Amino acid sequence: MIFNRQTIFFSLLILCFTFSNFLSARALPHWATGQDTVLVEMNDFQITSRDLFERINSLPPQSRPHFRTIEGQKRMLEIMINENTFYQRALELGIDQNRFVQNTIFNNSKTSAVEVYIDEALREELNFNPASIEIYFHENIDFSSPVPRAMLQYIPADRELIEEIDNSFLENPSDMLVIERDGNIRNSEPFTSEARIHFFRKNDFERAITRPFSELRDEIEDDIIRQKEQELYQTHINNLTERYGIVQDYELLKKLGVRAFRLPGLHGGTEHLNVASIMAPEGMADTIAIQSFHPELRLTLGDIEDVFLNAASRDMLLNEFDTPEWRETLLNEEINRRLIDFATEEANIFETRQYRPELRQVRHDTIVNFFKDIEINNNIVITREELFEYYQNNPEGLTIPEERLFRQFVAVEQRTARRHHREISRMFRRNQHDLVPDYITRESLMGHNGGLLDIKYGDIVVPTVGPDEYYSNKIFESEKGQLSQVFKNINDYYVFFFVTEIIPEHKRPFSDVENRFRGIVYRQKAEELTNQKQDELKEFYNVVLHEDRIIGVITASELFLYAEIARRMGRIEDTMLFLDYIINDFEGTEYAYDALFMKGFMASIELNNEDLAIQTFQNIIEKYQEGDLNEAAIFILETLQNNLPLDSVFEE
Repeated sequence: MIFNRQTIFFSLLILCFTFSNFLSARALPHWATGQDTVLVEMNDFQITSRDLFERINSLPPQSRPHFRTIEGQKRMLEIMINENTFYQRALELGIDQNRFVQNTIFNNSKTSAVEVYIDEALREELNFNPASIEIYFHENIDFSSPVPRAMLQYIPADRELIEEIDNSFLENPSDMLVIERDGNIRNSEPFTSEARIHFFRKNDFERAITRPFSELRDEIEDDIIRQKEQELYQTHINNLTERYGIVQDYELLKKLGVRAFRLPGLHGGTEHLNVASIMAPEGMADTIAIQSFHPELRLTLGDIEDVFLNAASRDMLLNEFDTPEWRETLLNEEINRRLIDFATEEANIFETRQYRPELRQVRHDTIVNFFKDIEINNNIVITREELFEYYQNNPEGLTIPEERLFRQFVAVEQRTARRHHREISRMFRRNQHDLVPDYITRESLMGHNGGLLDIKYGDIVVPTVGPDEYYSNKIFESEKGQLSQVFKNINDYYVFFFVTEIIPEHKRPFSDVENRFRGIVYRQKAEELTNQKQDELKEFYNVVLHEDRIIGVITASELFLYAEIARRMGRIEDTMLFLDYIINDFEGTEYAYDALFMKGFMASIELNNEDLAIQTFQNIIEKYQEGDLNEAAIFILETLQNNLPLDSVFEE
């Protein structure tokens, strides 16, 4: 019996979608049908289904599916319970009345206040038409759909070995794809570069899939609204510019010069990054270049210099400052930011809009964080003895593999490399080792620092070369001071080397990891104390979670589609998670049966987790005595139990 992996997966997918009508009635939350069900009770406070789904809908679109499942709703309710119990207790302790806490709330609210201002300024003019969502979907059918994907096998071959390649490989050009040097892919014969011939075989191909409108609705709505908001935002900026009398002195701005300088390299390295900033002419830093009716909105040449200096500190490269368009964009962004901040402050949003969810959430989060500091974080004590004990009991990741320092010589031509190889060999025989570094620096194509490099055992990435397993193996097979023969590296250069120092495998000293372990132990203690406090407050407030009232609001067909999209994007863990949602939320149905088979299939092929695959297929056979896929499940289970190579079973 032979199966094709894609055939099985997509057949299952189609099979699952045929039953979606049964589940469609479950796709609405209680409050959407007029029922605002109480899900959590805690003394005088309640959390209803409306509260829950308003919170879920406030999440980014890509996160919502996880929390629309039964398990996801339970997780979100736990989050909301913990937040509200902490908040209520903080109010009872009077933390919200602390002057420092109030100032922190104000400062933390500035960004949200701006968002509220922009929302209210644009909301009346948005005029969003829900019918435009479906129109947009049909006009942009490829919206957020995974693109076709081809799996290519690259087969390098030296010209000397080309005759040994199986001729059958070349007989069917439809199985071979060639990536040209310009990036184009074509079905054709191999192409050559220097001394190599390059082959690409098409091993697998997946066509694009079109995501249904029901699954894309939220994303499309967000996209349409975002586009409309951008248009309205620019119109509002123009109105504010006129209201506050913003005028740019373009002739004065032309006098700004470019100042170039160098930033230090990473980790104190010798390399530097060339960056630049705008510099005001000498003596003109206080000259106003951006006029306004309000003094707070005026910008001097010195202020503008500071704006660009901040950009330079964010690693803006020199050539970016060479374009007038880039300078104008950055300056306009700063002007727009100041306009919105000033208008928000003038409208007194923080005081007059405290009822808005955005500002309430900032207040809530700030108070909760202060409560956690007082009750949990400030009570965590970590001794050096605890850290050393953790160091001794957790050796994982502390071993530093054997490291080798070596000097390499690089040449374009083989005869050049051999000539220099003979010269360095002569120096070795004459015991003139101290002359070799200068010689390599002077004569080698990559002779910086005498060609000195280092590499750790197991790392096939050779410095200055890239992934070159053959080269890496030769380094670790060599004796210290032994000059290698001339050979060609992966980049077609001729090289030779010798190892100068061998640093044996050793354990990282405690002093190197003490601070990292302090953070790990701190987080562990914080989590432990947080859980204790959560349990304590749940009991204190008599929290009751009505899990029996939770109903899934996502269909099995939607979950299957999310699983497939995640798989196509390489997010296998997400795929397994969506399959588990189906197995748990739709237990005993055809959906759970199909999801179990797909889970076993993914575990065996994508994750190479034979234990999980065997367990899953055994579960299928035990739970479902009759099923369309039982024969395949039994066959795959026997294959795994007999330690046969399962991957070959799925080849056509």
